Amino acid sequence: MAAPRKFNVFAGSETGLLKGVNTLTNKWDNINQIANADKENEIRDICSSSNFTNELYFGTRSYKVFSYDIREDCIKHVFQLENRKPNCKALKTCGENIITAGEDGIVKVWNNNHELVKEFSSGVTLNSNLCCMIQSPDTPDLIATGGKETDLKIWNINDSEKALFEAKNVKNDWLNLRVPIWVLDAEFIPSTDKIVTSTGYKQVRIYDPKVQRRPVLDMTFDEFPITALSVCPLANNQAVIGNSRGKMATIDFRKGSVVNIFKGLAGSIRDLKCYKTEPYVASCGLDRYVRIHDYKTKELKHKFYLKSRLNCLYLNESCSEEISSKNIEEKMPEVQSNNCKENNDDEEIWNQMEVIKTKRKGDILETGIASELKKKRLKNRK
Repeated sequence: MAAPRKFNVFAGSETGLLKGVNTLTNKWDNINQIANADKENEIRDICSSSNFTNELYFGTRSYKVFSYDIREDCIKHVFQLENRKPNCKALKTCGENIITAGEDGIVKVWNNNHELVKEFSSGVTLNSNLCCMIQSPDTPDLIATGGKETDLKIWNINDSEKALFEAKNVKNDWLNLRVPIWVLDAEFIPSTDKIVTSTGYKQVRIYDPKVQRRPVLDMTFDEFPITALSVCPLANNQAVIGNSRGKMATIDFRKGSVVNIFKGLAGSIRDLKCYKTEPYVASCGLDRYVRIHDYKTKELKHKFYLKSRLNCLYLNESCSEEISSKNIEEKMPEVQSNNCKENNDDEEIWNQMEVIKTKRKGDILETGIASELKKKRLKNRK
């Protein structure tokens, strides 16, 4: 019997394939199999089980949830939470419960028997939708939601009748026009009550529910929607952000400015994850690559081409020390020509050719018609 495969990075694709990456061996593989590539099978989110550290859940667009055991390297359970075809956006776990959020803004809580326990609306209206749902790392009962024309809200799933915090839009712009709302991603800042968000209008904002409803920091980056962000645990007041044009940078909350800009990325960045114990950040997106950078030095540690457009990431922290063991950057071998004689002959021909020297602009070459014209001008002057 073959030994179980070991992966320390997991990525979900648009085709429904869960892909595992081993940075120690520089190899990757598909964990599950699908009969047909369909948008309904698109993996939207990956999270770990609250009860078992070696168990992952990944959910598809059609609310189909898979349970994967990391140690045994096998998919244990597959269950359907909804019979209809809604558009699932996020999947989280809290104890034995599973939390899902759809594009229609309905947040649902399911028990371990996959029965609906609770549901509530996050405030999505007819002309708006939900884009993200995140969970507090310190308090799993707390979640935050946001989307297009749906500003940031914090909820307690045990008491969801009213939001604990509702963000207030920033003041009107210099033309006294309302600033549109479009929250694409968010994350709780560890060991604090603050939340950082990114928007479809190139803004990064930090909210402090204890201070005010409006953001305490509002900065912009580049010219395109900021689709992903991740707070750097080992760098105080810093986060890595990525936009829809493949630009990734580290920003500093205190200065409200860019610290580092990463190079070599292409295509929309869909997800970013920073390691808790190492200064590394993993990214994935529509260019089908998983990249791991050192966010302090900007050095590219690993790069994997996974053949599918990628949506989400999960990091196995127990294998984070293996990242620094190998560097993916390889030098391209020099191509040696087999036609050395032909190249030498060409050089001899070029060396034998006469070099024609020309004067600077404004001067006339003293050959042919130009020299005759010069003689006529001299005669006329006399």
